[in-house]
Amino acid sequence: MDLDIKEGTILHSSKALYQLGTFLDDGSYGKVSRGKKLRTNEDVAIKIIKGDYLEAGPMEFKALKEIKRIKADKNNLIKCIDKFNYRNRAFIVFEMLDQNLHHFLSKRKFSPLGISEIKVISQQLLVALKALKSIGLVHTDIKLDNIMLVDHKSQPFRVKLIDFGLALKLEDLETGSIFQTMPYRAPEVRLGLPLNEGVDMWGLGHTLAMLLKGSSLYPCDSDYNVIRAMVNMQGMPKNSLLDQGLYSDNFEEILQERNGQVELFVNLLEKMLFIDPYRRITPEEALQHPFFTENRKSLARVPLFCRRSAMTEIEFMTFQQSKPYCLHATSNSSVTLS
Repeated sequence: MDLDIKEGTILHSSKALYQLGTFLDDGSYGKVSRGKKLRTNEDVAIKIIKGDYLEAGPMEFKALKEIKRIKADKNNLIKCIDKFNYRNRAFIVFEMLDQNLHHFLSKRKFSPLGISEIKVISQQLLVALKALKSIGLVHTDIKLDNIMLVDHKSQPFRVKLIDFGLALKLEDLETGSIFQTMPYRAPEVRLGLPLNEGVDMWGLGHTLAMLLKGSSLYPCDSDYNVIRAMVNMQGMPKNSLLDQGLYSDNFEEILQERNGQVELFVNLLEKMLFIDPYRRITPEEALQHPFFTENRKSLARVPLFCRRSAMTEIEFMTFQQSKPYCLHATSNSSVTLS
């Protein structure tokens, strides 16, 4: 017998009873409801996996079992409270969080974040990637929608990585597999090349660039146009290297208006967005990057428009073959890709 999913429905697991509340999100694999853990009256988020996608339930269960080996909260990963099957449905109960970054930015009309805010977010997510790497787990779907603010009023820009429905063990990544949402898709996925955990670093790099820029780095309409934009931006690779993946080499950042923190952040992004995944920076290396470790006393000299939450306009990466691409800071309020 299938379960009638509606507000007020009582769910039974071996651990507790839960009551569904208002529905928060409806995705291709299921929906998420605000809920209550009865007896304790604890607010929870309940993910309901559709009957047609029940095979996705065990996949996420497996990933969450791996995450139990590490401390989710300490490593900025969403905490799983319970998971169970009930009447031809799979349910996963999570801690209740605030809102995802896509929703947060949309309320700001996608006005870019300030560099200090991006630093706080990026460091937390690199800790999350480092933890996932330690257990051999690849998220495969890092994007604004899958990064949640914990409680923005009481803990500004405290974030957690969510949604492990597409997560895979490193050894289960198969060459030729297609995953990641179009704008965040790594070049090795687009080109059908060997895969590693670098796909998550690419996804995170693109996500952080969107926080600085206010929009996607690349066009989102087709893999062809994305690859063309990558080549225009980051250089044409040698044909002999295509078997290993596209890569960019010998390019440096030139800021016409210097902001030390922005320059360091863009340098970090450059390393996160190497087209060759084997040259891409690792979470451990990224956490030791000067963007996080260097004490920038000169920050006080940064113009006020660089320290406001609305970032300066950064024309990302105007690149011609055999020449470095440049970053241009202007006083406009939006960010465009030249």
